[in-house]
Amino acid sequence: MKNSFVKKIALSLFSACLVLSACSSPDTITSTNNKVQTNSNFFPDFNTLLPNQNLQDNSFQWGVSTAGHQSEGYDTTSIWNNWDMLGKTLDSNPKGVDFLNKYQEDVDLAKGLGANGFRFSIEWSRIEPRKGYFDPKGIQFYRNLLNAIKAKGMTPVVTLIHFNYPQWLINESKGNNKGIEDPQFIDHFLRYTEFVVREFGSDIKFWVTFNEPNIWIPGSYLTGGMPPGKKNPVSAVKAMWNLLKAHSKAYDLIHQLDLDSMVSSNVFYILPKPFGAITPAPNTLESQNDSSIKIDDKNTIDTDWFYEAINTGNVSIDSQTFSNGKLQTKAVKSLSLKDELNQTDERNKPKINAETDSQVAWLKKFDYVAFDYYYRFRTIDHILNLTRPWLIELYPDGIYDAIMYYHKKYKKPILIAENGIATENLKPRADKWTRESALVQHIKYMKKAMADGANVIGYYHWSITDNYEWGTYTPRFGLYTVNALTDPSMKRIPTPAVEVYKEIIKNNGVTDNLLNKYQAPTKR
Repeated sequence: MKNSFVKKIALSLFSACLVLSACSSPDTITSTNNKVQTNSNFFPDFNTLLPNQNLQDNSFQWGVSTAGHQSEGYDTTSIWNNWDMLGKTLDSNPKGVDFLNKYQEDVDLAKGLGANGFRFSIEWSRIEPRKGYFDPKGIQFYRNLLNAIKAKGMTPVVTLIHFNYPQWLINESKGNNKGIEDPQFIDHFLRYTEFVVREFGSDIKFWVTFNEPNIWIPGSYLTGGMPPGKKNPVSAVKAMWNLLKAHSKAYDLIHQLDLDSMVSSNVFYILPKPFGAITPAPNTLESQNDSSIKIDDKNTIDTDWFYEAINTGNVSIDSQTFSNGKLQTKAVKSLSLKDELNQTDERNKPKINAETDSQVAWLKKFDYVAFDYYYRFRTIDHILNLTRPWLIELYPDGIYDAIMYYHKKYKKPILIAENGIATENLKPRADKWTRESALVQHIKYMKKAMADGANVIGYYHWSITDNYEWGTYTPRFGLYTVNALTDPSMKRIPTPAVEVYKEIIKNNGVTDNLLNKYQAPTKR
């Protein structure tokens, strides 16, 4: 296997722990005394969760997810296309799964499930393939896609960057600042964001600025496994700062242009302590009954640096030893990001006091918590098997811990932006988990968290179809199978999980019948 993202991203779980650290004191986490009713069909009312958001649809979001470069195909101007052309991937990705031409079919399939939510990404490189040129064909594609989703009565959740952006940002970077680490990235991203919101904002309420920044930054700038392929801790810190500033300014910009929008970013939830015992979420029953368990917010450092930085306004650099030497902290200006935003760009002139003007101050710039939950990292083998996700241990119980952790820490609505299970080219998993049983068991624990008071507003399954998993088609996550490498027609073939998800959506949760039929595999 060549130097692909999936081969090296495992290292990012450790590298990110060493470099990217939220430095403020953890919020005090207290348990809630307000319990909601616990019947299996209860779902919170949007008006209760978001009383000032004026949402038209108060129903829970049962959705499916996909992403542009992974599904659309015909991507010729992005960093991932360039990465592919350089021979850095196992499989080439000329057509994705042809979502560019089959989007209506996939939207229809989602509606056939009973879904009322559809998450996708707008590909910046399709909108602005050359600097300053906004392509009418690309714009029309996303207009057609949004119209198709809206016509089926589904809520779009739109990601602005899902690991991919135009190659011209790399080409125009000055010096050795590649892509996100170039300060000009912020201006370029804000221009793109403004264009997209003005063009499509009336049809979009839920925005995700960046997909999985806690995976994206270390993968791109520490391990070299994602474009631009750098291995430089200082570059990682610069990219982190720019990404956080870009998010906070985009948050303000989106709200200026679309007052009732909901803006956040989704993180990849990494279960605490990869090489130690699982630490349950604070104030859960398990932690209360075991006096030996010590709750440490830093256990989820890989997961939390993005939200913690936004929540507190601060970020620090942890000078630690790497295999290639020490991070030279003096090379990076050590400021809080709140202070950094006082040095505003042209959009925010004249300079304004960050403490009094919400267009400059960046604290609390997320309206909901969005996270992706997949695996339990408990052993070295689990980490090393990131290139083979069908071998990583599933732990549905952990989605309860993740939800309650965020619920108690940030007290905001929660969106499960991705949850799913990988197989190796449709082969049965060695651990006997199936997509059907994983669906049922994860949603069972999600519902338990909701019954315990968590404001979960939606569940999005990754993914509606198999797609290109950043260098390879081998991991299969789709509710519908697509044999992209062998079937020119890209036929969508339903898996048994389709009928299970239909029943879950129809019943607003798992029924006794589903729980009995799709139990967790018995451990040997």
